[in-house]
Amino acid sequence: MTHPLDHLSTREGYVRLFADVAFWRPYVREVCRRHRFTPCEVIRTGIVGTYPVFIVEERWLVKFYGRLLDGERGFMAEQAAAELLRARPVLPTPALLASGALEPPGADWHWPYLIFELLPGVSLGEVWAAISHAERLSIARQMGAWLRALHSLPLPAEGAFETDWGAYLHFLDGQRKGCAGRQRAWGTLPASLCDEIESFLCPTHHFLLPGEAPHLVHADLTADHLLGRLVDGHWETAGIIDFGDARTGSLFYELPALHLQGWGGEKPLLEAFLDAYGYCGPTGTAFAHRAMSASLLHLFNVFDSPACRAVLSRVKSLEELAGVWWGV
Repeated sequence: MTHPLDHLSTREGYVRLFADVAFWRPYVREVCRRHRFTPCEVIRTGIVGTYPVFIVEERWLVKFYGRLLDGERGFMAEQAAAELLRARPVLPTPALLASGALEPPGADWHWPYLIFELLPGVSLGEVWAAISHAERLSIARQMGAWLRALHSLPLPAEGAFETDWGAYLHFLDGQRKGCAGRQRAWGTLPASLCDEIESFLCPTHHFLLPGEAPHLVHADLTADHLLGRLVDGHWETAGIIDFGDARTGSLFYELPALHLQGWGGEKPLLEAFLDAYGYCGPTGTAFAHRAMSASLLHLFNVFDSPACRAVLSRVKSLEELAGVWWGV
């Protein structure tokens, strides 16, 4: 007899069930009771993302990692990032309270999970339209300082994150091989720009800054992953969430999600971020070419937003697009 959780082993089943509170309720209660997080009666879906996420009693967040969508790697990365930032809290993140695996008898996957404290507030994306330009600049500068601190953390000699560039460069080479086909399949980038990709992409080693040591990158810093609240027009950050895509990487791989999905490609914010970060690498067209190449190679479709689509509708080449978004 098929275990109910095995229905999530196909993409169709996963999409249908991964955010279904009624389906997940017994499993959420089981792990909460296992770790003595009670009561655990009031359960709702968290921000819908890659993995099943549920909020319990407005106090705890329970996140499960399935076999699909590289869940094992996501679990290991998020747990390792939480432990690193617990030891060196250089930026605000939710505390990791417990971890384990469901190990459901008869299921074909062990379903690892993490339990975090629940950060209060809303995502930056929910209130972005109400935030003034001056406040947006302040947020960008804050992110620059925080990410400089994150990127400066020494990586443990053993663990989920590699301490050399080998795996990162191999990952980028893999992304390069399927890049044009992936962009065509996503359907956001115009076909004429997809045709330019292979000749446009910069050499992989150009993504490393002179003297840059291998470091942790969040890799998916969209507006959904910065939580806080807007008080009298002022944004107060509660924390950064969702390190499931974190990896050893370079600044150029961090930038696409942040700039394009975080604040819609507004160049004054990018300039403020880079200034606060203390960026001292290539500038001008060299910077724009590298950043645009990293955007094309990114694991996710960072162009899929109304702000990005508006720009894509009027540019004629990748070089022009690089200048519009990254020409600082």
